Amino acid sequence: RIIFVQEDERTVTSYVEIAYQGEPEGFAWIVPVPSVPDLDVWSGQSFNALDLATQPQFRFQNDCFLAEADGDPQAGGGGGGRENGVDVLAMERVGPFDTVTLQSDDSRELIEWLRVNEYRIVPEMEPFIALYTAEGMKFLAMKLAPGEDTESIEPIKMTYEASAPAVPLRLTSIAAQLEMGVKIWILSNQRYGPQNVPDI
Repeated sequence: RIIFVQEDERTVTSYVEIAYQGEPEGFAWIVPVPSVPDLDVWSGQSFNALDLATQPQFRFQNDCFLAEADGDPQAGGGGGGRENGVDVLAMERVGPFDTVTLQSDDSRELIEWLRVNEYRIVPEMEPFIALYTAEGMKFLAMKLAPGEDTESIEPIKMTYEASAPAVPLRLTSIAAQLEMGVKIWILSNQRYGPQNVPDI
């Protein structure tokens, strides 16, 4: 589950609830981000409250054409220096997570850095990392800190510079269940809709 808040025309905050099953040592989450995010943890109860408050309710209405608000319908710590062609932009402990934000012009060097630093990168992920790298994206990588277990996993809050929310599903699709649902809320002063998938 994801909550996006469009703070202003250049700032987005996303709250992401991570579901994971497996050994703590196997947990890793790699997400492309447009800029170095400010990170924090968040309460999972907020997702449950928002879910209950926003469940769809269907009522028959005779008017087929509803007015839509004007606006663009797109939905789109300290650094560690440069290591073997990879720029380490930020590295910090956030709640139960050790996090690092990276950037590289060469996806192979970035993938090698992640593997050397014990982030699980399967071969199926490599083309998508290359695609995001070519698009100039940075990468937030997270794993559980030593001594933490899977019960310690909390939602993560990320605030970053972006003109609109975006859901990076390419990498998620590799590690996710075949029929995993994704629920998204966008809190803003205008209506948002998808940019690259059909809108119902």
